[in-house]
Amino acid sequence: MQIAKSIFSDIVNVLISGGIIDEHVHKDLYHKLQDDLVLEEINNYLDWMGKKCVRTKDNYGFYCVFSESRKNKATRELLRKQFSEIVSKMEPLNDWLRLCRSIKDNSRIMQCGDTVTYGELITEVERSPLIMSQLKELVIKLGKASTSPKEQISSVLQYLVSNQYLHPTGNTGTTYIATAKWSVFYDELEYICTFNGINYDEMPEPEQGELI
Repeated sequence: MQIAKSIFSDIVNVLISGGIIDEHVHKDLYHKLQDDLVLEEINNYLDWMGKKCVRTKDNYGFYCVFSESRKNKATRELLRKQFSEIVSKMEPLNDWLRLCRSIKDNSRIMQCGDTVTYGELITEVERSPLIMSQLKELVIKLGKASTSPKEQISSVLQYLVSNQYLHPTGNTGTTYIATAKWSVFYDELEYICTFNGINYDEMPEPEQGELI
C-alpha cells in the first residue's frame, strides 16, 4: 500500500459520501491523490463498488463517479434522477455567480480558493440597488423566507456551505473559501451545454460529482 491505512480510509470515506477533495478543505488527502500510484490504488478499491475517483478538468479537486453505470438499470435510473436535480440547481448557482461578478466588478468566475466575506457582501448589497435586487431574486429561487439583507446573505451562505460550494475558514465565522465543488459544477455545466438536446441514452456518461 502506497499510503497509510488511515489516510486511505479517509480518502475513500470522503469520496463515497459525495465529498469533494481539494487543497483547501482536505489538503493532506488532496496532495496524496496527486500521486498517480495512490490514485490508482484508490481506484482499484473503488472498482469493487463500480465507482472511480476522477479529477476535475481544472485539477482543483477529486470526486467519485460511477464507473459502470450503463451496465446496471437501477444505477442508470439513479443517474437520470440526479441529473435532473443537478439541472434544477444550476439557475440559483448561476445567479450567485452573477451577483459575485457584480460585487467584484469583473467577469472572472468564482474558482476554488477564492474567498467570500460576509462583511463585503453586506456592504455591497447596501450600497447597490442592483446587487440588492439580484440578492432578493436569488433568495426567492432558493425558497428562503429571509427578509432583511443580512438575513438574505446569511441564508445564501448557509445554502452554499451545506451544498459544499463554500467552506468556513478563519476564526470569525464570517469568511468562506470556495471549494472545488465549483470545478465540478463547471464540468457539469459544460457537459449539459455540449449535449443539450441530445437523447440521454445517446450521451456519453457524464462524470458528475454527486453521482456516486
